[in-house]
Amino acid sequence: MSMSDEMIAFGTAALAAAASAIMLFSASGGYHPYSFYEWMRLLVLISSGCSAWVLLRYAPRLAPAGIALAAFGLFLVFAKMRRAEWPPFDVCGAVAFLVAAFYAGCRALGVAPDPAP
Repeated sequence: MSMSDEMIAFGTAALAAAASAIMLFSASGGYHPYSFYEWMRLLVLISSGCSAWVLLRYAPRLAPAGIALAAFGLFLVFAKMRRAEWPPFDVCGAVAFLVAAFYAGCRALGVAPDPAP
């Protein structure tokens, strides 16, 4: 794989993780129609899978972080709770996705170093 493939993968993961963080922050502080939550769950599931795949493929030392993101995405899709119980999970997930987006963005731009093998 060339360096450009890695940059594209990390750039895509950064955009997906940032979009998920925005949706999760919005969900934690507002009252939205049910369709918003369905789209949010789908977006978080896709972006967590994308971020996990990129971390597993290009930064194997960060595999536990990728697995944690994937587990959060699956949890968000399958968990059933009352609306009042979701905000702590939304905020924690948004922070995790912000960290993932920051790291992936730095790797896409070539600023963050590759973790030692």
